[in-house]
Amino acid sequence: MKTKERKTGVFIVVFLLISVLLVTSVSAGWLDWIKKITGKASSPAPYNVSVTVTGSNAPSIVYVAPISAVNPQEESNISVSFIVTMYDADGYNDLNDTSVSAVFSKATATNEANRSSGGNGSCTQVIDFDSRANYSCYIDMWYWDLNGTWNISVMGTDLGTGTWATNTSTKFTYQRLRAMTIYPTSNLTWDTLVPGAACQNATSVLIINNTGNYNGTINLTAINLLGYSDGNFAIPANNFSVNVTINHKCMGTALANNSAKQVPRSSANRGNLSVGGMSGKSNISFFIPYVPAVSSQMYDTRKGGQWYVAYEDN
Repeated sequence: MKTKERKTGVFIVVFLLISVLLVTSVSAGWLDWIKKITGKASSPAPYNVSVTVTGSNAPSIVYVAPISAVNPQEESNISVSFIVTMYDADGYNDLNDTSVSAVFSKATATNEANRSSGGNGSCTQVIDFDSRANYSCYIDMWYWDLNGTWNISVMGTDLGTGTWATNTSTKFTYQRLRAMTIYPTSNLTWDTLVPGAACQNATSVLIINNTGNYNGTINLTAINLLGYSDGNFAIPANNFSVNVTINHKCMGTALANNSAKQVPRSSANRGNLSVGGMSGKSNISFFIPYVPAVSSQMYDTRKGGQWYVAYEDN
């Protein structure tokens, strides 16, 4: 009986020791170590996974909307808008929307004029459909830009092949604009004259600002100056001459009454007036080679009619 009780006591002591060891092992991280060996994580660890797939087909610009004839805006600019469509067999998601651009160009005798969406305009994606995307483009044209036919070149690429597509099939017409402003705006005058005096210059030069894109010569129509006090006397228009330079040594073209006369060597001189200098400007100087023998009084256009400056009609 005592032997059986002694065995029972030993068993209880051993059980208690094992329990203590297990508790100690758990607190010391043994369970974590066992979990690592078995490959079981203590909690889920999510990861984001993404894959970008690009296409293998090159894009093409399949449509550039026609542009009606454009009329310049005097001394200003006008936005020329049009729609472009780009296609990719790999789907519209493969199109590089930010790559689309356009250029207007016109060959001239000396160089090539151009306006681009990168410099004074833009092309913006507006809608996607099927394997296509539409882009709304605009480019600003200025009043001094040459009239005539302008070429349109549109380009764009995709994300997959990186191949550039171009389309040069469309053209448009930029119309001619003959427009000007004149300074001084109202009066052309001379200092007091003495009959028989030679080479009498006007007190100011006529400055013509070309506010359009016309490129040609200038005509001037003069009217006889009638006496303000006594209209029976006049200074005939052919007593006045014009030249394009101030230092003309009294040589120029004689005017004629109520008849348009071309100012030799004159030019519309189109250009950007805001840059200063002679860009877009022309000067015309007036002089009287010999003052005729007329009565002493004022002679002006208030009775006979005004003088006119215009671009040659061609």
